[in-house]
Amino acid sequence: MLKDGQSMTLNPKQVTGLSYGQVAHRRVGTMIALGVLLTPLALFGLMHKKRNHFIGVEYALEGDKKGAWLLQADKDNYRAVLMALRGATGAKVAVAPDDRKYVPTGIETVEVKQEEKKKGK
Repeated sequence: MLKDGQSMTLNPKQVTGLSYGQVAHRRVGTMIALGVLLTPLALFGLMHKKRNHFIGVEYALEGDKKGAWLLQADKDNYRAVLMALRGATGAKVAVAPDDRKYVPTGIETVEVKQEEKKKGK
C-alpha cells in the first residue's frame, strides 16, 4: 500500500533484482527511458543527486517483458523495507560503493562499480 492509497501486488518469485540509492535511480530510469519515450523534463526528476532512499524492484513478466518499480522510502523505515524485500524475494541488493554504508549489514549486496554505473546513465 502506497502513501496515496494506491496498492501494488507482485509475486516475490517474479523479482529479478533489487537496488538501492543512485543505482536504483539509474536502473529504473534506464528501463523507463528504453521502454517509453519520455521528455527530458520527466527524466530530470530521475537523475537528481539529492539524498533520498530509493529502492528499485526489477521483475519479470510473462514472455520476455520486464518491469520495475522505483520506491522512495522514508529515512526512518528504508532499512526495514530493504530487509523485508530481501527476505521475501531472496534477491541481492545492487548498490554503489558510496551508498553501501546506508544498507544494513545483514543484507547481501552486489557492488556496482564505476564503469557499470556509467553504462546505466
